[in-house]
Amino acid sequence: MDTLQKLQEKSSQTVFDKKVLNIIQYLHPYVKHRLYVAEITRILPKNMYSSTGIIDDSIINLYKNKYNPDADLNIIKLHLFEIVDDFLKILFEKESFHKNTISTRFILEEELHNLEEHYTINGDMDYIMSEELDDISYKQEDGYKHLFLYANKVDFKSVQYRRRTQ
Repeated sequence: MDTLQKLQEKSSQTVFDKKVLNIIQYLHPYVKHRLYVAEITRILPKNMYSSTGIIDDSIINLYKNKYNPDADLNIIKLHLFEIVDDFLKILFEKESFHKNTISTRFILEEELHNLEEHYTINGDMDYIMSEELDDISYKQEDGYKHLFLYANKVDFKSVQYRRRTQ
C-alpha cells in the first residue's frame, strides 16, 4: 500500500511540475517587462537582475509555501503571479536608492574618452592630432554634460535676500 501511495504522489508531482512549466511561458514576458520599466526609470541598474532568476526564486517559494499538487492550472498561475508580484515589489523598494545615485560608468566613459588620442590627416597627408586643429568648428564636439553634486542642501528659510537698489 505504501508503494502505491508513493507512485501516486510521484505522478501528481510530475503533473504539478508540468503545470508550473506551462505557466512560465506567461510569466517570463511579464517579469521581463517589469524589470525593463524599473531599469528605464532608474530604480534598478541595467542588467543587475534577470527575469529567469526572479522566476526561479518565485517557483522555489511556490513549492515551499503554496504547494498543492491537485490544484487547478489557473489557481497555480494566480499564486505564481502573486508571488512574483510580491517579490518584485519588495525588490523595487529595496533597490529604490539607485534612483538617487550616479553610476560611475558615465564618469569612467568620459575620462576614457578624454584619454584617447584622436588623429586626423591634414592637407599634406600628414597625421596630426585633433587637438592641434585651430579652427573653432573642431572644438565644438564636446558632448558631455557635466553634473555637479553638492553635499549640503540650502535652507531657503535661513537665507536672507538683499534687494538690489538702483
